[in-house]
Amino acid sequence: MSQIPDSHMHTSDSPDADRDATLDAYIKEAEKRGLSSLTFTDHCDIGSPNPLFAEIPDFITQKKRLITLQQSTDVSLNLGVEIGYQPSAQSSIQSLLTSVPFDTVLLSVHYVDGLDPYDQSLFDAYGIKKALTRYYETMCDAVASVPDFDILAHIDYPFRYIQSPDFDALKRHLAPLLNRIFNTLIKQDKVLEVNTAPYRKDYAINAPVHFIYDQYFKAGGRAVSIGSDAHAVGDLKAGFSEAIDFLKSIGFHDVITFNQSVKHRISI
Repeated sequence: MSQIPDSHMHTSDSPDADRDATLDAYIKEAEKRGLSSLTFTDHCDIGSPNPLFAEIPDFITQKKRLITLQQSTDVSLNLGVEIGYQPSAQSSIQSLLTSVPFDTVLLSVHYVDGLDPYDQSLFDAYGIKKALTRYYETMCDAVASVPDFDILAHIDYPFRYIQSPDFDALKRHLAPLLNRIFNTLIKQDKVLEVNTAPYRKDYAINAPVHFIYDQYFKAGGRAVSIGSDAHAVGDLKAGFSEAIDFLKSIGFHDVITFNQSVKHRISI
């Protein structure tokens, strides 16, 4: 487990992260643990309905800072980003991805029709079944519309905020939409993330949603990554042992990592 890098973490440049979660602090923690690399993936939610995310981090300045810091550490430092998909922001997203030399690009869906699962507005507007339908329809659009991403982040995000979902019924209902997403990922050689935040957060669902990853495996998907979604230095690689057990239970034998834009497979 120690050799598997964390593919998803946020610094204090993300507005919802701990103010002490600086580049320097993460590097010191990585050195203390003997980690070989770090990939910083701060939020970029262009067009977010939440004003908290209105300001986009200065990724060029962050890249320059990483180049300077690299001179004094053996930990390989990578610049990544978590792109929050908004249909209205497609051209701005593409412009950013072509202008900044990211090593890893995470693609995520946080908002649907301007509504958020986190604050229940998505479920209040549509009900659980339709809300999930709209969420995964939007994700279908995202993976088809943003060609330059590497990893699809937290595919089970909306389930975190549903109390006692009927998994069997939702599995049958969502299967066609999920297969559309998986077929696109496989065809484009993209990676599906197992996000470990539910293992440490007080969500309604406190583990990744098994049937989604099981369906991905049955569809032929074998490219998975692990990301803690850390928003504080202490969350770095949190839940990785649980995620590895989870992946093994489905049938996965390795995970994908990126270092300096190069894809690697690591056995689990």
